[in-house]
Amino acid sequence: MSDNNGWPGKPGVPMNPERDGPHWLGDPDSDRAFVVDWSAAIGWLSMFTQDTIAAYMRYLGPCLTPAEVDARIAKARKDGMKDAAKWHEVRSMELSGKAGVARNFRQLLRQSDFHMESAAEIRALAKGDQK
Repeated sequence: MSDNNGWPGKPGVPMNPERDGPHWLGDPDSDRAFVVDWSAAIGWLSMFTQDTIAAYMRYLGPCLTPAEVDARIAKARKDGMKDAAKWHEVRSMELSGKAGVARNFRQLLRQSDFHMESAAEIRALAKGDQK
């Protein structure tokens, strides 16, 4: 947490204060969070003043629109698939490298092939998942 309780600029003023909209505020002493509307012309649409909110609440960020949530989910899914594919490729290379010196080299090669196939399948899924 920053020195100003997470406020992005001036304490008590949300990110993009020129835009109206809901923002998440949190209670620093608990895990509770609240949505409070901000008006560029008026300030917080709350029974508390800006100074009180700055002193007793921490700023968590603006509420996301459904489109922003969908975009973040799609990016996380794509990044996760890239990571999974890379893991399978690395595991395949590890297994094929060990196969030359191991007694059970056929089993290790089959496992290596499985991981390479898994990496290819994940990449194909990621390309088709363009939501």
